[in-house]
Amino acid sequence: FQMYVLFLVILLAIFLFNLVVYKFEILSPPVLLSFMFFFCAFVGIIRYDDWRLNEYYGFTVLVIVSGILVFCLGGYFGSACRLNYLKKNEPIRHSRIELDRLCTVVFIIIGISGNVIFFYYVRKMVLNLGYAHNGISQMLYSYYIIKMKLQNVGDNNIPYFSNVLNRFVTVNSVLCLYIFLHNICFRKYEKKDLWLLLIILFWPIQSIIKSGRGDILVLLAESIYLMYFFWNMYYGWNDTVNNKIIKWGSRIFGVFLISFIILAIVLGKRNSFAELNVKEYLTKYISVGIRNFDLFLKNPVRSDFFGQETFPGFHRILYNYLNIGNLYATPLDGIQFNGFSMGNIYTAFRRYYADFGLFGMLFISYLLGYFFSLAYEKIKKKSYKDQTGFGLLLFAYLSKEIFYWPIENQLLISELSVGGIFKIIILYILYLLAVKKKVKIIIRRKL
Repeated sequence: FQMYVLFLVILLAIFLFNLVVYKFEILSPPVLLSFMFFFCAFVGIIRYDDWRLNEYYGFTVLVIVSGILVFCLGGYFGSACRLNYLKKNEPIRHSRIELDRLCTVVFIIIGISGNVIFFYYVRKMVLNLGYAHNGISQMLYSYYIIKMKLQNVGDNNIPYFSNVLNRFVTVNSVLCLYIFLHNICFRKYEKKDLWLLLIILFWPIQSIIKSGRGDILVLLAESIYLMYFFWNMYYGWNDTVNNKIIKWGSRIFGVFLISFIILAIVLGKRNSFAELNVKEYLTKYISVGIRNFDLFLKNPVRSDFFGQETFPGFHRILYNYLNIGNLYATPLDGIQFNGFSMGNIYTAFRRYYADFGLFGMLFISYLLGYFFSLAYEKIKKKSYKDQTGFGLLLFAYLSKEIFYWPIENQLLISELSVGGIFKIIILYILYLLAVKKKVKIIIRRKL
């Protein structure tokens, strides 16, 4: 009996159990995490022979299943504040959220200038280091190679002004996505909201210039949670929303797959569509983390110091401001296996395990399960009373960790840093300015 098949059966059982326990709330964190692992592992069957999944390690199954169960246990205690919600609640109606015209113009200027300045930085970096740059695709791929090989390429080497603009591009897009989806879900959309869509698109454009695609998945994760809460408020928390989320979630995922394939050419990963093997390309990014984690556990590597892989942003702070420690690259080492390039993703569990061992990995999983479930229940409780605030926007933004878990650790890498904290602070200020209207810009004319 193949261990990998047993692994899939266990993952499916955990997902179905969570689905029943949480009363079919498909975006409850334990339900979502168990589904993401099952989905990613299931897609891996396509590469069963290529990746020799018949050799899947029993200990790997034990470690992954234990990590998921402990996350769910933390989720259970985090959900202890669950009230006996009514199956149906009174529908809530909102007026439009209007983004000030001045803010709209400023956001667009920041989006254009931020991406243009960063594009020329990338071009200069590739040229100065002598990498191939015949065409935009090759230049972006060269920048990807530079990021992977050189430790000091990253926020520290990006010009300060460009770095700040990049963070504002992200924050502006996150906020405008909130406003855009709010107006759509509460049926207050107007044509001028297309300007918000333009501002939102500056974020994935920035991600492409960085030769990455991860921010696109983050944007989609935020979108799904925002639609889930907004629609539930509008329809009164009934089964209509689950059906709409499944319907629109499938469409969004389809668009994501298509864009992911197109970006393989844009980012120079492949020279043409004729050269692109769609099956190998997609399975590599969806499922390879689960396979690579198994290969890692068969030949584990321990970190040289506390939190080396889990908290690189924190160590960057120590290095930059206190001259403590060393500056090191965030990406992990790639793997070659059975004649295939397996990439360098290992699930989020890899970093926790390498830094803190099995028990440390389980402890972090428990804490994150508790945190996300507690936040989810608090926001749900407030949404019943139409009292959702900045917490909903922040939760939706940080929810990327749940979607990303079978692939990589996102939350502790990207947010536990100066840049991550800066973005959250600015996001809160802009939220007060644009949504709560508690901050006003006063322009006084000279008499």
